[in-house]
Amino acid sequence: MQATQIKPIIGEGATISLCADSHPQTIIEVSDDLKTVVVQEDKSTIDPTAPAYSNRWIIERDPQGVIEVFTLRKNGRYVRKGESINGQALTLGGRHKYYSYEF
Repeated sequence: MQATQIKPIIGEGATISLCADSHPQTIIEVSDDLKTVVVQEDKSTIDPTAPAYSNRWIIERDPQGVIEVFTLRKNGRYVRKGESINGQALTLGGRHKYYSYEF
């Protein structure tokens, strides 16, 4: 099954999901052929007005955030460079933060 493609655009949001947790990113570079996307981790802090364990976050750009590279694979997914086709994927189209308090 091939993923639906959203065109990566510099400055737009993306999300890396690790198990149940999600981490917001900002696209900082896109190759001309759209096959390589470079993202930088955003800063996320819990919303101080939110109820405990609500997963309501304040997300901001972080110029010092970790930078990672993802490449487009045959299955239509952007996967972390150097990993197999089933490796860590990047979801385009929005910044999302989620922390599972269950673990």
